[in-house]
Amino acid sequence: MNGKQRMSLPAQMGIGMVLGVLAGALAPHVGFDPQWFKPFGQLFINLVRMVVVPLVFATLVAGA
Repeated sequence: MNGKQRMSLPAQMGIGMVLGVLAGALAPHVGFDPQWFKPFGQLFINLVRMVVVPLVFATLVAGA
């Protein structure tokens, strides 16, 4: 092993959430239009929708 220790997933999620809140709160003050972030939000929602349908189908098949 190379000796590097990975950060845990909950820690990564917490850091991402804090950075996202800061970016959203500071965007109007720095000069960014909050609508600039909208495509990223739509992309995230579409990716989640793409995962949910196969996950529910696989759960139903495995349960049967």
